[in-house]
Amino acid sequence: MARQGMSYRRMAELIGHPHNTVSRWLNGLSTIDTDALERMCNELGMNIPELYASAQRNGGWTLQMPKIRPRPSAHLATVAADSRDGLQSDTRG
Repeated sequence: MARQGMSYRRMAELIGHPHNTVSRWLNGLSTIDTDALERMCNELGMNIPELYASAQRNGGWTLQMPKIRPRPSAHLATVAADSRDGLQSDTRG
């Protein structure tokens, strides 16, 4: 983006996301989905593999897997099952 003189705001306009979201992505404060990354690459005239290769050539960055949170429905099902077990034992005794 810097080489092409493109600001976060301009990129945000081109890909249809708020500029503060683009800023968080590019500063590593939040994860970016592959669709948005692909749109950003398209606006820069490159594809995702070219972006990674370019980053490595220029000092790069460390790729990190995003933190994975359990699905709320799985957690709620466990809580509900625990609650049912507790209620059943209370009514029996």
